Amino acid sequence: MKAEVTIEPGNTVDAQPLFSRAAEQAKELVHRSGAAIREQAHKASDSTVSYIRAEPVKAVLIAAASGAALATVIGLLSRSRRD
Repeated sequence: MKAEVTIEPGNTVDAQPLFSRAAEQAKELVHRSGAAIREQAHKASDSTVSYIRAEPVKAVLIAAASGAALATVIGLLSRSRRD
Protein backbone atom coordinates (compact mmCIF):
# COMPACT_ATOMS: atom_id res chain seq x y z
CA MET A 1 0.00 0.00 0.00
CA LYS A 2 1.47 3.31 -1.05
CA ALA A 3 0.85 6.33 1.18
CA GLU A 4 0.62 9.59 -0.70
CA VAL A 5 -0.08 13.13 0.45
CA THR A 6 -1.51 15.72 -1.92
CA ILE A 7 0.30 19.03 -1.53
CA GLU A 8 -1.74 20.76 -4.21
CA PRO A 9 -3.99 19.43 -6.94
CA GLY A 10 -1.93 17.23 -9.20
CA ASN A 11 1.13 17.27 -6.94
CA THR A 12 1.50 14.29 -4.58
CA VAL A 13 4.38 13.19 -2.39
CA ASP A 14 5.20 9.72 -1.08
CA ALA A 15 4.38 9.94 2.63
CA GLN A 16 5.97 6.63 3.60
CA PRO A 17 9.35 8.15 4.52
CA LEU A 18 7.55 10.74 6.67
CA PHE A 19 5.58 8.04 8.46
CA SER A 20 8.70 5.94 8.96
CA ARG A 21 10.60 8.90 10.40
CA ALA A 22 7.72 9.80 12.72
CA ALA A 23 7.50 6.20 13.91
CA GLU A 24 11.24 6.09 14.60
CA GLN A 25 11.07 9.36 16.53
CA ALA A 26 8.13 8.08 18.59
CA LYS A 27 9.97 4.82 19.29
CA GLU A 28 13.07 6.73 20.43
CA LEU A 29 10.98 9.01 22.66
CA VAL A 30 9.32 6.03 24.33
CA HIS A 31 12.71 4.40 24.84
CA ARG A 32 14.21 7.54 26.41
CA SER A 33 11.14 8.10 28.59
CA GLY A 34 11.23 4.50 29.79
CA ALA A 35 14.91 4.80 30.63
CA ALA A 36 14.30 8.04 32.56
CA ILE A 37 11.44 6.47 34.53
CA ARG A 38 13.56 3.43 35.37
CA GLU A 39 16.39 5.70 36.55
CA GLN A 40 14.02 7.72 38.77
CA ALA A 41 12.54 4.55 40.24
CA HIS A 42 16.02 3.20 40.94
CA LYS A 43 17.04 6.42 42.71
CA ALA A 44 13.83 6.41 44.77
CA SER A 45 14.42 2.79 45.71
CA ASP A 46 18.00 3.49 46.76
CA SER A 47 17.02 6.48 48.89
CA THR A 48 14.20 4.48 50.53
CA VAL A 49 16.55 1.64 51.42
CA SER A 50 19.09 4.14 52.78
CA TYR A 51 16.43 5.78 54.95
CA ILE A 52 15.22 2.44 56.30
CA ARG A 53 18.80 1.45 57.19
CA ALA A 54 19.41 4.79 58.90
CA GLU A 55 16.06 5.00 60.73
CA PRO A 56 14.60 1.47 61.06
CA VAL A 57 12.27 2.18 63.99
CA LYS A 58 10.95 5.38 62.44
CA ALA A 59 10.42 3.58 59.10
CA VAL A 60 8.39 0.83 60.78
CA LEU A 61 6.28 3.39 62.66
CA ILE A 62 5.63 5.33 59.45
CA ALA A 63 4.63 2.13 57.65
CA ALA A 64 2.30 1.11 60.50
CA ALA A 65 0.68 4.55 60.63
CA SER A 66 0.24 4.58 56.84
CA GLY A 67 -1.35 1.13 56.93
CA ALA A 68 -3.69 2.13 59.73
CA ALA A 69 -4.72 5.30 57.88
CA LEU A 70 -5.33 3.37 54.68
CA ALA A 71 -7.38 0.73 56.53
CA THR A 72 -9.45 3.48 58.15
CA VAL A 73 -10.15 5.17 54.82
CA ILE A 74 -11.11 1.86 53.19
CA GLY A 75 -13.34 1.02 56.14
CA LEU A 76 -15.10 4.37 55.96
CA LEU A 77 -15.56 4.14 52.20
CA SER A 78 -16.96 0.60 52.36
CA ARG A 79 -19.30 1.54 55.19
CA SER A 80 -20.67 4.57 53.29
CA ARG A 81 -21.43 2.39 50.23
CA ARG A 82 -23.46 -0.07 52.31
CA ASP A 83 -25.70 2.67 53.75
